[in-house]
Amino acid sequence: MTDINNNIIELLMQHKSIKEISCLLNLTEKQVYMRINHIINCGYNFKPEYISNSDIHYIINKKYYEEKSNCIKINMLDETFRCIIISDTHIGNIGYNMDLLKRVYEYAAKNNIHIIINCGDVIDGVHSTNRRILTDLKSQVSTLISKHPYDKDIIEFMILGNHDLHSLFYDGIDILKIISKYRYDLVPIGYGKGIVNLKKDSILFRHELSVDKNPQIMTDSRLIVSGHGHMMKTKVFSDGMILCAPALSSATCDQKIKVIPGFIDLRIEFDKDKFDYIEARHFIIDPFVCEISQSRCKMSEVYYGKEREEKCVKKKVYKKDNN
Repeated sequence: MTDINNNIIELLMQHKSIKEISCLLNLTEKQVYMRINHIINCGYNFKPEYISNSDIHYIINKKYYEEKSNCIKINMLDETFRCIIISDTHIGNIGYNMDLLKRVYEYAAKNNIHIIINCGDVIDGVHSTNRRILTDLKSQVSTLISKHPYDKDIIEFMILGNHDLHSLFYDGIDILKIISKYRYDLVPIGYGKGIVNLKKDSILFRHELSVDKNPQIMTDSRLIVSGHGHMMKTKVFSDGMILCAPALSSATCDQKIKVIPGFIDLRIEFDKDKFDYIEARHFIIDPFVCEISQSRCKMSEVYYGKEREEKCVKKKVYKKDNN
């Protein structure tokens, strides 16, 4: 074990974060992350804890068996949670555009947003359609690792979808492991479904896998966000809401349908550590960042049928942002 790694272990035991260790030891955050991975591979059982300002702490993991899979917890620093939701980037498809991801990261940085959540189909794979500009998995994964935007103040969590799973099913390439190995700022939660825990509430993220059954996850999440559909939709159910995330690409199986790339700016306010108010703002990039609609839901006012639906207000807005 090198002196630097011993210093990192000492600082981890003092509950120092990646950003703090980076400053103290004059290393990049990626260098710190890679060294922590090496330390864990040497037998140290540290477990990451994610903070809403995009920082990462590591604690000693005393559990030898993890009861909950496909779940992460984000420790909140205040009473409002804000994140960007993207989906279906389809890296490699003729409809993908890395500049769209850069625009989203620019928007997040400008608006002081530190969390991005990706709802799946990160890559296009090679087993569904021939409409590709990157025709092999190696080039798609390499593009994801080397060209995906990076911001030291942003962390992106990922649910992996059917196109991502194709690479494991048919080619034996697990992109979850590859992403985890090379990018500390891109955090795969799992394939098909994942839970993001916030205070005493949670969000269920999902993406249909098609080649396999989605994992069975017990949850009472009142906010469900789905990828796979490529179009923004909102639905109210008995005690919460469902968001279908727009694609951040123009990839489509039906050439008669034009998909306009977009993303969701999600804001959640809490009352007594539970979701109280949800606001989902839908933006498109065509070519400017333009807000076209808002969906709002007051979670504490639970009604059924038409009366309840009236409490979920959806309105159209048209605002351009030069970003």
